[in-house]
Amino acid sequence: MLNETPIAFETEDGLLLSGRVVRPAAEISPRGGVVVAHPHPLYGGSMETPLVVALAQTLASAGFVVVRFNFRGVGESEGAFGGGEAEEADIVAAVQALGAQPGVPRDRRALVGYSFGAWVGLRALPRVQSVKAFAGIGTPLWHLSPATFTQDERPRLLITGEYDDISPPHVLQSMALGAAHVQVHTIPHADHAYSGEHTQTVGRLVRDFLEQVLLA
Repeated sequence: MLNETPIAFETEDGLLLSGRVVRPAAEISPRGGVVVAHPHPLYGGSMETPLVVALAQTLASAGFVVVRFNFRGVGESEGAFGGGEAEEADIVAAVQALGAQPGVPRDRRALVGYSFGAWVGLRALPRVQSVKAFAGIGTPLWHLSPATFTQDERPRLLITGEYDDISPPHVLQSMALGAAHVQVHTIPHADHAYSGEHTQTVGRLVRDFLEQVLLA
């Protein structure tokens, strides 16, 4: 049975953020650790977004310790929406909170983001060198350049949907072209919600990717 408990942690600018830690069953030693970042706060995104919850449960069931959290101004997290730039500090703090969890191997930590969470996560990636892999679902492509995907060689999985107009497959493929460390996967018939059967597909893809790059 998974073990889920509340967590609170502080950002570098002094805000207290709320989250949840989801751990594998007590008899299972953690295989790694993952931070999961949620969609856009101004459009209802939170750590309770169904895809975020499903990802946390899938990864914890596979043996990962997972921290999902609310960005500043969401739920019980202090502060106000910061346009994305301020939220980079939230990612940094969440990764530090993951590192403080007992039993999480130092060399097996990853960052996963959905929509806005993927966009902020990519921007924050240079500031979290303890993260060894990144997975983005429905990554918004506004204000991103190909260099965002190729600026370092840590493994990355970018998932989009055939009908995702926030992360158009042809644009994403073009931006990641030539980056050997970047995998792009398009889910047939999926849109930006990744609901129904697509939720399970996303979970399986992220789980398999992290097992491949962190546990090999």
